Amino acid sequence: LYKEVTDLRSGNIMFHSFGDKQGNLHGMLINTPYVTKDLLQAKRFQAQSLGTTYVYDFPE
Repeated sequence: LYKEVTDLRSGNIMFHSFGDKQGNLHGMLINTPYVTKDLLQAKRFQAQSLGTTYVYDFPE
């Protein structure tokens, strides 16, 4: 979840994350193009087109 914050020096409007955890868009300008497909989505699509499932382990 983000709120729009205006940078007082530049006048640019940026995304600012709520809470302690910062999201992927934190600090980016609000007119930054949205990423429609990331690397994992491309790999999942390729696996799906081959009739299988792509599994990726997210270590924490």
